[in-house]
Amino acid sequence: MCLIPAKMSLILSTMILLKSVNSWEFNSEILCDGNLTRFTANSKQEVIHFLFAASSHVRPPSLLVLYSPLLTSEVTVQCENFVSRNFTLSKGSVKATSVTSAYGVLFYQFRYYRDVYDKATVPVVDENPFYFASNLDWQLESCDDEPDAFSVSFAGKKKNDPRDKFLRKGKIKLKLTVYKKDAKVPNGYYYTVQPNREVQVQVIMDKLNLKSKEARVAPVIFLYSNKPLEKNDDFLTKSAYALNAFTGPLGNMMSIYVILNGQTKHVKEQEIQSIPGFIHFPPIACSQVECADQSAVLARLGDRVQINRTAVKKYKRFTRSLAHAYFGDKFGHPPKNARMQFVNLGTPGDGFYNTKKYLFWHLLLIRMFSLAWSMTFGLWRCWPCFLLHSLDKQNSASHMTIDVLPKYLLCLRKGL
Repeated sequence: MCLIPAKMSLILSTMILLKSVNSWEFNSEILCDGNLTRFTANSKQEVIHFLFAASSHVRPPSLLVLYSPLLTSEVTVQCENFVSRNFTLSKGSVKATSVTSAYGVLFYQFRYYRDVYDKATVPVVDENPFYFASNLDWQLESCDDEPDAFSVSFAGKKKNDPRDKFLRKGKIKLKLTVYKKDAKVPNGYYYTVQPNREVQVQVIMDKLNLKSKEARVAPVIFLYSNKPLEKNDDFLTKSAYALNAFTGPLGNMMSIYVILNGQTKHVKEQEIQSIPGFIHFPPIACSQVECADQSAVLARLGDRVQINRTAVKKYKRFTRSLAHAYFGDKFGHPPKNARMQFVNLGTPGDGFYNTKKYLFWHLLLIRMFSLAWSMTFGLWRCWPCFLLHSLDKQNSASHMTIDVLPKYLLCLRKGL
């Protein structure tokens, strides 16, 4: 059972045996007066820690995934740093043993801008960037322990800042879900979900007070990993169809996959214990709660840029984030293992944000199976092979197929 006392001072712990090829134990905790949520999945071969933190003190909201090939891996948290405003979240606030891969997402801003030419493309350079997220009052809103999944929801509401304006009952909501077993996603979302190896993040922007009728809102997130990036380097990005999820309200659409420890200049076969992380960006957002044909709009990745020193100096908010709590100064001068990703939400001619006053968007942060798991139980269960496949095999030049994936994905075209 998932309960939240009035003061939100709790430690919630549940243990669930997952029915998988391997036996997985799933443990969830809400720590530090509701400021930090931790999911842990462990099998006979590996341990994965999923952490998320957001509050009025801990911001911007940040999701962190830690992978270890050792069952003895543990995460320790200095709750005093998360609760007291007298502390910044310096390195050591979160520690983990025997971790070989670490990656995640920081929800830096939800910027709104005037789309005068109706292009649904957020400008990278904006002299007057208005934003939501970094300076909002984030609170744990709910947690649900259901037979199929465990989820937590955080709501960011208005603070005393004239730049962030909400209508009555307006908020930005982040809902994170880890599935306990295979689940069917509602039609039109362009993806399938797999248990215990991914986090589904749903983002709702409800009743934002954007006065201009030409206004749009665009998420700006940081993608980061423990693999350092060179100055002119970047994460690998691939476009592909999601298997068994080809069609939706917008027809046949490809999703975008960002490999968080793959670099464009250094694509090499990874070591067995270095398990790559992915972010799956579905191509759709919705302007209503029910994602019907008439409410579906495009979700497209915009520019991904380096985080320069000027931005770090101007927005001194990284020291209060979970990412900084784990990586320390690597996330502050500026972060060399992160990139700023702009996300375009909206279809030209859709009436902008003010038509519905509501926008729903989602992404999935995924970790791949270990080499031993993939080889033991067959190619069809190798996650990227299982997920990524081209509808148009006769036109492989314009559609990504398995044989163009990096070798470390451990996938072969043979047998597909």
